[in-house]
Amino acid sequence: MSNHFHLVVFIDQEESKQLTDLEIALRWHQLYKVTMLTQKFANGENLSKVELDAVTIKINEWRERLLDLV
Repeated sequence: MSNHFHLVVFIDQEESKQLTDLEIALRWHQLYKVTMLTQKFANGENLSKVELDAVTIKINEWRERLLDLV
């Protein structure tokens, strides 16, 4: 059958757990539109505690999504 192909993907979950929040943000920014707060975070700008908490929540969500192919 020449109308499809199979792809085998391996996601190293242990290695992905080692990625820093900045590395996750930069990888996500390569794939999708960025938020103002995560852009400030990636640029090393100072964030308030509330902003940093919001960025951490978003990055944890992205970390999970980058591990999930579904």
